[in-house]
Amino acid sequence: MDTSIDAAPRQTFRSSILFAILLIVLGILAISLPMVASIGVARVISWLILIDGIFQFVYAFRSKGVGHTIWKLLVSLLYIAAGVYLLANPLLGLTGLTLLLAMFFFIYIPVIRGEEKFLREHFPEFDEYARQVPRMFPRFGRPGNAANTAPAAFSPNLYIKHREYNAALGSMLLLLALIIRMIWFR
Repeated sequence: MDTSIDAAPRQTFRSSILFAILLIVLGILAISLPMVASIGVARVISWLILIDGIFQFVYAFRSKGVGHTIWKLLVSLLYIAAGVYLLANPLLGLTGLTLLLAMFFFIYIPVIRGEEKFLREHFPEFDEYARQVPRMFPRFGRPGNAANTAPAAFSPNLYIKHREYNAALGSMLLLLALIIRMIWFR
């Protein structure tokens, strides 16, 4: 008997396979057209900065106190200006984002190490936590269980229950919109 509850995991599995195939095709396109992919990423980040600036601008008026409102307005205007500038100059934006990413790693990694040193000195249980949680990049193997060190298995039921597929779906739609925009609005 095929009820809607029984059919949901199969339907989700099928859509996951379709998304995986789409990601593979888009990955091959990104590898074969690195400049287009790079400019596309720069444009997506530019739009995200611009949209964030607009949201911050709206949120600034909900702040209490003149100082808070003015500061938030200035930051939001800076975000909006940066987003518009990066959209207008994608190659310059790509160069700037590359430098920003390099600076992030050169500055952030020593900061992380300093924080870890502080945490080890003040919290003896931090070593156990650090063994279970990656420092910066996620582990692609099976995650460890906090209760014991036996690896936990992937659970499709939890994947569906927590709707973790929404992140992949949103990324795919955003990437598809970007590709459509690059093709039709050259």
